[in-house]
Amino acid sequence: MGPGRCVKGGGAKGDGVTDAEEGVFRQCAVTRTRRRKEHLLRLVSDPQGQWTVDLPGRLPGRGVHVLPDPQVVRRFLQRRGGAMVAVDPLLEQVGKALTSRILDGIGLARRAGCLQRGLRDVSEGVAAGAKPLILLAADTAQHTRQKLQQLLHRHAALEMWELLDRERFGNACGSSGPVAVLGVTELRMAERLRHDLLRWREFGASV
Repeated sequence: MGPGRCVKGGGAKGDGVTDAEEGVFRQCAVTRTRRRKEHLLRLVSDPQGQWTVDLPGRLPGRGVHVLPDPQVVRRFLQRRGGAMVAVDPLLEQVGKALTSRILDGIGLARRAGCLQRGLRDVSEGVAAGAKPLILLAADTAQHTRQKLQQLLHRHAALEMWELLDRERFGNACGSSGPVAVLGVTELRMAERLRHDLLRWREFGASV
């Protein structure tokens, strides 16, 4: 299982949110694909014509939505600025912004009191009836992975994402050391993270 992949109860891949679900939709300026705006990247241009990514969607200006795909972003910028446009700096900015937003979401869950830290806390919560969104650090040891897979097989409704590393998980959740497994138990917090994880996975961010 590679970083950024999603597993639902027993190993089936999760496909994310579909158009059948409620939400505000936007159209990709390059491919014309219609998606929920939370699953697209919003790009905003400043008065000097420099583009920046606006993941929260709060920067002033009309903004343009594109798929969270590096090739789509590249095509958009080249259309707007020609062959000499500086594409790589924006792609790097997008990757960092997506990663930061996920870590910020973990921190928000911690402050809201709905974050489980460590496989034991997650397992005990599931045994008590919780259905957390589970995050697994990509550098997790094999024995912890095996125990978590057993938990997923026993509880088919659980959803797990693999990404980043134990050190950044630990920093994000306020731990004094690395953390391999996290669980987000509050529905709105989990949904916010899920939207960001979908964009992160599709963009292929690794920073």
